[in-house]
Amino acid sequence: MRSIVSYAILFVACSASVVLAECSWVSWEEQWEIVIPKSDPVQQSSSWKIHDAYREYVECDKAKRDAWDTMVYILTKTKQENTGENMVVKQKDGSWVSLEVKRIDGSKSASSNHYRCLPGTIDPREMKSPIR
Repeated sequence: MRSIVSYAILFVACSASVVLAECSWVSWEEQWEIVIPKSDPVQQSSSWKIHDAYREYVECDKAKRDAWDTMVYILTKTKQENTGENMVVKQKDGSWVSLEVKRIDGSKSASSNHYRCLPGTIDPREMKSPIR
């Protein structure tokens, strides 16, 4: 009887750890870049990167906003330091920021960073359609 109780406790503990793992949150950053040269073909790239994982959504959301604040600061500082180019920093509600550049030679580029908190069971790199 004692071993049955031990196995039952072990089963419940393992089940709880599986539920905890499924309820964890991951802070993701999606980076997009497009370069439009004056005469060459357009170049595009995108990638996802993990910032960190959290037990609670609130923790993930705070980290996401901190990463966003840092990127807004970096892009704004870049704009201030490069006065010879026409730069526009756009941002939206703690989840998206972009930098658009129009160069003197007529070329253009844009980069954007999207920050998201997704359940630990979702990997956006494996999804067929983008998360918006």
